[in-house]
Amino acid sequence: MTPSLPAFALIRMLHAGLLLLFLLAAVFGLGAILAAHTQGLTDETTRALASFYDLDRPVLVRVIAFAKEMLQWNWGQSMVGGVPVTQTLMLALPVTLSYSVSSLLVILALAIPLALAASRAPGAPLDRGVRMVTVTIFCLPGFVLAALLFFPQDPLERLASFACFSATSFALSAWVLREAVVSEMASPPARAALALGFPVPQVWWEHAVRRGVMKLGRSSPMWFFSVVATNCVLIESVFGLKGLGNLGLASILSRDDPVLLALVFAWGLVMIVARLGLELAFGILDPTLRSRPTEIVE
Repeated sequence: MTPSLPAFALIRMLHAGLLLLFLLAAVFGLGAILAAHTQGLTDETTRALASFYDLDRPVLVRVIAFAKEMLQWNWGQSMVGGVPVTQTLMLALPVTLSYSVSSLLVILALAIPLALAASRAPGAPLDRGVRMVTVTIFCLPGFVLAALLFFPQDPLERLASFACFSATSFALSAWVLREAVVSEMASPPARAALALGFPVPQVWWEHAVRRGVMKLGRSSPMWFFSVVATNCVLIESVFGLKGLGNLGLASILSRDDPVLLALVFAWGLVMIVARLGLELAFGILDPTLRSRPTEIVE
């Protein structure tokens, strides 16, 4: 019996419970942070800090209080500048958001068309060239690529930073889609369609490309956000960009715990929501996926 869409979404999205794990980790992690900060302090000061962070209250009360503050997006004030954490994040968000959107546009405008063109003729010069470029980008760490493309002039520096930020996402998208389409063309359904006399372009477009794009879309949230998170720290540090990655690195070095907690929680929430949205969208667009609720393409 094929499960309904709500049941399918529920089964597929049980990992959204990671949100609760983030919540509990933040609550209990606060105790470890406080313990690290209170070494060498008097008992009276330690008790005052515990009372300030509500660590002297029962665990359930702390979880409920933390959830309430989270829903209100109230993370307190930065321990470095005394500025509200939300304001600090909002100042850094436009930089990271602009680079992330540019990376996504590069995937849509360059990576996907190149991958599809290469998959039409595996082993052809275009296919070998695309694979060579993607493997070369994979072999170059982000900070090495940033160092090679670093220019002191402002226009070239901005262009180089965009190229470095988008390079890994471009290579990974092209590689995954190309491999997915070629694999689908070699699958039993595609071979059966070809044996029945369907034209190769029709089988390639209606079966292989469709399935390949869906595989790319269902696996992309995990690696895309991981790549963006890594690039935020590396690329923003090399080029001196005041984005979320640079802010996170600075908060680690300065032990600005409220900012760091807000960054980790917000990033995990974005990943979960993106994966949930994509799973629901693909469940609606491809009803056949509902009959395989345990199949996860990574």
